[in-house]
Amino acid sequence: MKNYLGGDVRSVAVVGHSHSGKTTLVAALLQAARMTPARGRVEDGSAVTAYDEEEVARRTTMANATAFAEWGGVKINFVDTPGFHMFLYETRAAMLPVETALIVVNAQSAS
Repeated sequence: MKNYLGGDVRSVAVVGHSHSGKTTLVAALLQAARMTPARGRVEDGSAVTAYDEEEVARRTTMANATAFAEWGGVKINFVDTPGFHMFLYETRAAMLPVETALIVVNAQSAS
C-alpha cells in the first residue's frame, strides 16, 4: 500500500437525508477514480459501502462505511453515513474525524 503524507490525505463524510443517493454517489466516485471496475449498486449489494445483508434488504445505510480513492496523488477517505433518523448517531460520530462534509440532496424528492 502506498504511503501518503498528511497533507495528501483528505477525509470526507457523505451526508444527507435517507434515500438521497449517498451510497450511489460514493460508488460512482470510486468508479470514476478507477478504484472499482464497475459502479456498484445498492440493490444487489455490489456497492463497496453497502454490503451488509440487512442494509441491502432494506436499501438503507445503517452504519458508517468507509472507502478510499486516489485522485491526483491525493488519498480521499469517504465515510458513507446513514440518513435515516434512527441511525443519525452514526452520522454524528463520522463528523468528528473528517475535515469536510459532502451534503447530498435528492432534488426529485425535495419540495
